[in-house]
Amino acid sequence: MSEGNWGHLDKNQIQRLEEMLIVVDENDQVIGAETKMNCHLNKNIEKDLYLVTQNLKIATKKSSEERNDTSLKSGRTYNIPHLYSPTSIKMKGTVFSPAFFGFKTFHRLLHRGFSVVLFSTENKLLLQKRADTKYTFPGSFSDSCSSHPLYNPLEMEERDAIGVKRAAQRRLHAELGIPLEQLSLDDITFVSRMHYKLQSDEIWGEHEIGYLLFVRKDVTLMPDAAEVKDCIYVTKEELEDLLKQEAKNKVKFSGWFHIIAKFFLFEVWDNLNDLNKFLKPDKIYRI
Repeated sequence: MSEGNWGHLDKNQIQRLEEMLIVVDENDQVIGAETKMNCHLNKNIEKDLYLVTQNLKIATKKSSEERNDTSLKSGRTYNIPHLYSPTSIKMKGTVFSPAFFGFKTFHRLLHRGFSVVLFSTENKLLLQKRADTKYTFPGSFSDSCSSHPLYNPLEMEERDAIGVKRAAQRRLHAELGIPLEQLSLDDITFVSRMHYKLQSDEIWGEHEIGYLLFVRKDVTLMPDAAEVKDCIYVTKEELEDLLKQEAKNKVKFSGWFHIIAKFFLFEVWDNLNDLNKFLKPDKIYRI
């Protein structure tokens, strides 16, 4: 891995960048898979990509003397190399439309993720302060747990967002040490989805359709220091004070937490006994 800024990442974070995430279109339809690293590099998020729907080997000529054979694998995404035009591919001197080969064009590599907002039974919000070794928004306060479902059958099951809930249960255990037996899938409420794009720094960013998940339960916390720098429960007033401190550069929050706070959190906080009116599983908020 030569790309990216790796200086602050530990071995565990670098290994996890090889995990395969779920690539989706803007309607959250699964169209392929890509590594976590490629999904979070700004240069990939900003470029037009192609999804390949069949295995191909394309023969092209960079010059009259030099020939390239490019192998493309079905189900993966590719930046179109500079030797192809954006709307066509030259193969043995003949120009073909990408659709001829089974390509689908889409813009800005987009993946599926989730954010968990966990409240205690006293209606206090669990904030996680992300470890300094995270590749996006290191050292920032954020929601209770945010991560990604992986490209596998269990975490891709879409009925009642059960796959995303499984991923959330997995990461709540991995990051915060919440015992699996304390938090069932039925304890996790799928509220809605958010489509957003953020830059963490000049290298890393997010382009995600994030599933917003709410939990209200008392749980045991045993956070992993490699993932979590700190975690605290706050009242609504205490969170408002922390957000004011950020304006004075005393603390930092992740970009997606600002979205959650602005569009969802405070209104839902006042209605934790009746979440039904906020449940919009078929809606994708475009932020």
